[in-house]
Amino acid sequence: DGKTEKKIHVEVPLEPEFGLDNIRVYVESKKLVVHGYKNIPDDKGRYEEDY
Repeated sequence: DGKTEKKIHVEVPLEPEFGLDNIRVYVESKKLVVHGYKNIPDDKGRYEEDY
C-alpha cells in the first residue's frame, strides 16, 4: 500500500496557561500540525480559543 512508518521526536514549549490536555500534535497531508486551545471563562460560561 506504499505506507511507511517513521518516528519523529517533537518538543513543544508550552505557555503556563496550556496543559497537556490542551495541545495536539499530528500529521496531516505530510505536514506536522501543532494545535492548541484553551478554555476561557466569560460572562456566558466558557468558550474555547484555538491557537
